[in-house]
Order: sequence, then C-alpha cells, then structure tokens
Amino acid sequence: MNKTLLLSKFIMALAIGDEFSSTYIHKQTGELIEISVEASEMFEHIKTNGWGNYSQWEYDAIKKVEKVKSDPSFIKIPSKFDLHEYRMMEDFISTIQNLILQDEFHHTIQGKGAFQRFRNKLIENGLENDWQEYKKEELAKFSRNWLRENKIIFNDDIKR
Repeated sequence: MNKTLLLSKFIMALAIGDEFSSTYIHKQTGELIEISVEASEMFEHIKTNGWGNYSQWEYDAIKKVEKVKSDPSFIKIPSKFDLHEYRMMEDFISTIQNLILQDEFHHTIQGKGAFQRFRNKLIENGLENDWQEYKKEELAKFSRNWLRENKIIFNDDIKR
C-alpha cells in the first residue's frame, strides 16, 4: 500500500531525533522507522551469537532494524544536528529590523551557552513566536528540499 508521506510527519521525525536513535524513510512508501542505538546493537549481537532471550519489545525493535537493513529502499533521514540551528539563529537575527537589538542578539549568541541566552533574549524582547514561526518555515524548507533531492513523494500539508 503506497501512502503519501505528510511533510508535517517528516518534520516531526526530523525535529525529535537525538543521539540515541536514527530515523529511516522508505523511498517509495514514505514509511518512517525510528531505530534506537540499543536495538541496532542487539541486532548485531544476534547476527554473531544467534537469538537469545529477548522481551517482546526488544524482539519488535530488532525486527524493525532487520526490516530497515534488509531493504535498500530505506535511507537514513538527516538528524536535527544536520539542521545547523546556530546558522538558523544567525539568519533569524538578520531579519530583526531594529539594528541595535540585532547587534545585541549577535553578541548574545557568542560562546558557550549561546542557545539558552538566545532563548532568554527572545523572551525578554517578546520575539518567541517570531522565532518559532521562522524556525518552522526553515524546517519546512529544509525538509522539502531533502525529500525532493531524494525523490520521495510527499504531501505538503504545511501552510505557507
């Protein structure tokens, strides 16, 4: 069954990823499968040592890994670390009309703790919603481009 991938679902998978898992997409169906590092390690253990005693959730997780590894139509999607949020913050800052405030934001994102200081500065200046809208659109652009480059059909359900 060929379902069309919703862009919003892809963006959610992209945004919630972390260093403990990877998400794969089936190029023809748009099916998304998240694989934990732990499940990948169990899969590798089974290849070497055979099936042991696994709980149902472990068995299900291993089967997902097996499904992804056995089908070359599954490709890994970018992680949220590929999004370059720091660059996104810099680009957002350049959209701020008030040049003094823009300069303050540029200083805010220098050095360790830049993300937290940026968030605090957004709150202090009432710009949280502007940032969230900007970030949402940038994620949508990134996702559209990535899906098109990989020839994956999707339904663009994000309002512009």
